[in-house]
Amino acid sequence: MSSSTDPTTAVYGFTVLAHIYVSPEKSDAFLDAFQKCFDNITQNPLCQLFQVYRSLDVPGKFTLTEDWNGTPYDLFEVEHKKPYFLEYIAVTEPMWTEPREVYTIERARPTLTFSKIPVSV
Repeated sequence: MSSSTDPTTAVYGFTVLAHIYVSPEKSDAFLDAFQKCFDNITQNPLCQLFQVYRSLDVPGKFTLTEDWNGTPYDLFEVEHKKPYFLEYIAVTEPMWTEPREVYTIERARPTLTFSKIPVSV
């Protein structure tokens, strides 16, 4: 069984939730700058699902969800070190109005996963 303190393991895959806050007037510029990163990261075969949500309640707040069939190491120590990701951070971080919030969560067990979108577990 994996440990929540061991970033190299994830028994049933994992999900990353990230909240990013930008000035509402910079929302479209943020999404435009993010598109290249999105297009690259979704080419990774371990990335099973990636969605970007815009808050209806908080203007300028975006929530990113990524489902991975690998380990957090694959994302944070491999994918996030690639030039396209570093470029995305360099371009968009000045738009942020608050520090980015990132949460890594592990699927509890395959019997507690449901999606009408096929998800590999």
